[in-house]
Amino acid sequence: METFDIERFNKNKDEEGNYIYTTNDGYTVEESGGLNDGGFIKIKYKAADDFRDFFRFFSSGKLKIQGRFYHNEFDCNTWSYYDEQGELDKKVDYDQPFVFHWDKIKAYLTQHECDLEKDIIRVSRYTDENTPPFWELEFNGKYKKIKGRFVIKLDGVTGEEIIVKQFLGKKTVGKSGTTADYKILLNKEG
Repeated sequence: METFDIERFNKNKDEEGNYIYTTNDGYTVEESGGLNDGGFIKIKYKAADDFRDFFRFFSSGKLKIQGRFYHNEFDCNTWSYYDEQGELDKKVDYDQPFVFHWDKIKAYLTQHECDLEKDIIRVSRYTDENTPPFWELEFNGKYKKIKGRFVIKLDGVTGEEIIVKQFLGKKTVGKSGTTADYKILLNKEG
């Protein structure tokens, strides 16, 4: 089981309480401390990877949480949660009940002329006991011959488009506020 090397971290951390290094096998590792509970976080990834490994540790250095996440917003795969004795407390599969998976999201974005390296603004997904699973994609690309910035909600099971909005810019609200201005291109939500 993964443990946190507190001594190495304390010896190498910078003024902000972070220690970033590269392993011999090419992984970037970001470690940080100073959490409210005295614990630590470690994130491990390769530059070209879409996903990152996440580890949270108790102040003792024992593993508390382990999982994977998309670097631009959502948890995925199975996450494991441990108690302070190192016993598995629970597992949560964040891919359930999604049937329309990441590979299909990437294909959808590519089909809409979104450069996966620089045009994705946000990719998130959501579900709970009262809400069917859905993805929300915000990106620069093309939708039905229209170039621009879009926010698109997709069904998490079928991949069907539920809402498509084109970002038009910001508009003034009151005397000093602004809000995003969208043109609705499709709305099947009712």
